[in-house]
Amino acid sequence: MKVEAKIIPYEKDAMMGFGSLTINDCIIIDNIRLMQGKNEKLFISMPQYKTTDKEGKEIWRDIAYGHTDEARKEIEAAVVEAYKEELTKQLHMQDIEVSNITPVNKDSLKGLATIKIDEITVKNIRIVQGEKGLFVSMPQYKTTDKEGREAWKDIIYPTNKWQRNIVKDKVLEEYVKMLSPEKEKSNNKIKRGR
Repeated sequence: MKVEAKIIPYEKDAMMGFGSLTINDCIIIDNIRLMQGKNEKLFISMPQYKTTDKEGKEIWRDIAYGHTDEARKEIEAAVVEAYKEELTKQLHMQDIEVSNITPVNKDSLKGLATIKIDEITVKNIRIVQGEKGLFVSMPQYKTTDKEGREAWKDIIYPTNKWQRNIVKDKVLEEYVKMLSPEKEKSNNKIKRGR
C-alpha cells in the first residue's frame, strides 16, 4: 500500500495537526487528525460520523480505517513523518529576515517590505490596512477570472495557511517596530509644544 500524508501542525487541546491521506494515488481521505494521548504518544484519528448504538446512546464511528495492524501502522507512520517534515519547515520559516520596510500612505497601502528565507529574497510584500486591521499581501499580478472579471493572483506565496501566518506575523511585527520611533518623535513634539 502506498500512503502519502499532508499534515498541517495545529496544536489545540490534544490535537497536534490535521490533514489528508492519499492511498495508492487513487483515493484521498480528508479530516485526518494527529492526536497526542495522555502518555504523550501520538495517534491518528480517522474521519468519523455521529450515530447511535442499539441502546440509543450517541457514538462516533470511523468512516475510513485500516483493516489490518500493518495498514494502521503504515498510515500512522506516514502521518507522523509528514507532521515532522512540516515542523522542520516551521523551523525554516522562523528564520525569515524582514528588511527594507518602507512606509507608504496611499489609500489602504501602508508599507512595503522585503523578506529573506535562506538564500532567497522576496521584494514588494505589501502591508495593507483592511477592515479587520493590517494584513500582508504577497507580490501579485493582475489577470481576469473565468467570468472575465479583474482578479489578482499571487506570484510568490507560502505553501499553506500556517506558513502564510508566520510571514504575516514577522512582517507586521517589524512594521510596528519601525513605526514606534516615529510615534515617539511625534509624541515628543506634542509634549514640547505645550
